[in-house]
Amino acid sequence: MLTQAYSLENELKQNYYELINFIRRKGYQEIAGRMDDELKKLEDNLFYLVVLGQFKRGKTTLINALLGENLLPTAVVPLTSVITLIRYGKERSVVVRFLDGTEQNISFEKLPLYITERENPKNRRGVKMVEIVMLSPFLEGGVVLVDTPGIGSTFLHNTETSYDFLPRADAAVFVLSVDPPLSEAEGHYLKDIAASVSSIFFVLNKIDYLDEPERLESLQFSQSIIETYLGKSRIKIYPLEAKNALTAKISLDQPALKQSGLADLEAGLKKFFQQKKDRIGFLATIRRGLGYCREVKGLIELEKKAAELPAQDLEEKIQLFDTQLQQVHQNRSDALFIMEGEIKGLVKEVEADLLKLKAKLIPLVDQTINEAMDKYNTLAIQQLHQDIEAQVNEVLTNKFEAWKEAEEQKVSSRFEAILGRFVQKINNILKAIQTISAGIFDVELSNQLAIESLTTKSNFYYKFGREGAVLVPTSLSISAFLPKNLAQKRVIKSAQDNARQEIERNCGRIRADFAERTQKSFLSFRYTFEERVEEMIQSIRAILKDALQKKSLSEKDLHEAYQELVSQSSQLEKFNSTFQWLESELKAIE
Repeated sequence: MLTQAYSLENELKQNYYELINFIRRKGYQEIAGRMDDELKKLEDNLFYLVVLGQFKRGKTTLINALLGENLLPTAVVPLTSVITLIRYGKERSVVVRFLDGTEQNISFEKLPLYITERENPKNRRGVKMVEIVMLSPFLEGGVVLVDTPGIGSTFLHNTETSYDFLPRADAAVFVLSVDPPLSEAEGHYLKDIAASVSSIFFVLNKIDYLDEPERLESLQFSQSIIETYLGKSRIKIYPLEAKNALTAKISLDQPALKQSGLADLEAGLKKFFQQKKDRIGFLATIRRGLGYCREVKGLIELEKKAAELPAQDLEEKIQLFDTQLQQVHQNRSDALFIMEGEIKGLVKEVEADLLKLKAKLIPLVDQTINEAMDKYNTLAIQQLHQDIEAQVNEVLTNKFEAWKEAEEQKVSSRFEAILGRFVQKINNILKAIQTISAGIFDVELSNQLAIESLTTKSNFYYKFGREGAVLVPTSLSISAFLPKNLAQKRVIKSAQDNARQEIERNCGRIRADFAERTQKSFLSFRYTFEERVEEMIQSIRAILKDALQKKSLSEKDLHEAYQELVSQSSQLEKFNSTFQWLESELKAIE
């Protein structure tokens, strides 16, 4: 059985190698590059265990616990901003790989400069990923732990980075927590993960926040929601106290480690690695190979259809393609216009809510001042002023924070709905381009050209800043020679004026901050939308333009060019058949 599996592995590598060369000769360099990465992973016998989840669920803390040391930085804010791979090796090292193809060795102390949002905001350093090599029993046998940015924070690029890595995952650890339990955004994210990854381990973190009955209730609730989203039953969830697990692992406290839940998770992962890791890794690589074949097949078929047409017919069909695209462009403009209008409407909703808040705060301020005056009226005037200002500031700060928390939930839900409708329009437009191509050229392009991941990238939520509504009192100069009752009236008037100014200032700051962030997120989505549509259109046009240029060739050269396409299509079918055979053979091995 081992000999048979080894033979299939070698066959898989050879098929990948030959397909990469074939695709590169065709000029599809981006596809070939993706396949290069996949082949290297296969040759190095690497198995990517990707830790996924919403931001602030404790993913990085869990990775540190599995490794048994505080390797990666953690914080209470969305922190991880780039993909970080940790693999086995006897010599510890950190290599930063940049988007421009260069790389740099750095010390562990400098790691936060490249992988955290605080030190590398919006990945301004251009980091593709960071690879860490370390000696850890957990990583033996080719296991690569992958830390990903959390989805759903204010940082859209973090969400995109996590989604972009999904197709490379062999298995996943999906981290939830009890504060709060599974959200709707996480449910949709989980469905996207399940579409790319066949083996998922579910972890419910921070269970030490709950007592025993609450733990059981949270576990049952999470299991029910996960099973609903995935359409499966008997999902296993590992309860976990990640922070306590890390402490126990470092201190070698075995009873505490067992209490934390990490020992059970490690046992489950170890059993999985021993029994299924290689087989699942090979199957995942085969499935990705089949996907590459489908992607290239659509492009070659389009070339063939264009080559089969006489020059005049081809020109007419290109004109028809461009004509029908006019409606696509109109639909694109309409979708953007509608979304921008809904975003503006959302901003107006917040403005209306702020007006309601102000209407409630002003009488509350007056009440607070009167109560403080009754309480502190025996104090000296200057001290009285300071104490009343402090009381008002505390009340207003608490009210602003409570309002922001409630408003955040409301806005998140509304924003998600807007983006959901918008992304549906995007997919319909991309599908329309495919339909036009199929109708005119009788070619069905691969779904991979439809940029399916754009749907999954819609899980973006606006979040207000957590900095709080800081209310700064203004100074008051009161003549010490005024009668006490007049001085107290001056204190009251000053406190009322200051409070109203601070209410107005903070409402204005929140309004401006929200409007700016929503506009930026809209522009980001608009750019992505237009980029994806143009990529699809231009890829089709490039093939058609090349086919039209070839019409000036001699009949003999045209015939040879067409026969070359037929030969290439036949070669691609052989690659595809080999992947299918490998898949069936591997599934037959128990």
